[in-house]
Amino acid sequence: MKLIKNNRRKFVVDSGDSLQRFYFSPSVYNRYMTSKKLIMKYCKGNALDIGCGDMSYRKFILGTTDNYDGLDINKRSPDIKYLADIQNMPVVPSGKYDFALCLEILEHVPEPSKAINEIYRVLNNNGIVVISVPHLSRMHELPHDYYRFTRFGLKFMLENAGFKILELFPRSGLFSFLGHQISTILIGLTWHIPIINKIIFFLNKWIIVKGCLLLDNYTDKNNYFPLRHFCVAQKIKSI
Repeated sequence: MKLIKNNRRKFVVDSGDSLQRFYFSPSVYNRYMTSKKLIMKYCKGNALDIGCGDMSYRKFILGTTDNYDGLDINKRSPDIKYLADIQNMPVVPSGKYDFALCLEILEHVPEPSKAINEIYRVLNNNGIVVISVPHLSRMHELPHDYYRFTRFGLKFMLENAGFKILELFPRSGLFSFLGHQISTILIGLTWHIPIINKIIFFLNKWIIVKGCLLLDNYTDKNNYFPLRHFCVAQKIKSI
């Protein structure tokens, strides 16, 4: 497990800002493609990336707006502006941001409703948040792994906080979930081996990543096994 964890970290470092990092698995690629599309559609003005990690979406956000700020509980990048818990982030001024991005973060906090209320607070009137949450996922980031979400639960929490739902939809499914586990093992066991790592990455990209996404497109038409849900919500202007 230590080898897999170290090689996954090395893969991210070696990939840098290139598209290669998002071809790690069908799950990662699915999140990237959907998030990029929503960022291009909705991002404007002041943007806040909540749980930004190493700021892998910064260049896409800066492609649509001039102001990007990152927030995380740990300083995983020297450019992170705010260090705070999403459930309580008083360092972020109220009503400052026009757009917020929150990808796969709510499952890692014990009180996601508090986090959603904080996102509502830091957005200005009519501000928009793009959120993704997992429905299928193995345990990760232990011990801080608390929840999996249905679209009904996510919708309830957002509307209860005062948001208006603009879009809410599932993405990918069981094959991408299983493919992510296979990709993690393949790249995690080989990325430190020159030449072999490139061969494995090529096979993983075209067979596991592309294959699993294709299979998901032709199965589970009723979305009983969504990999994750995406939601776009808007802060309603106060009267």
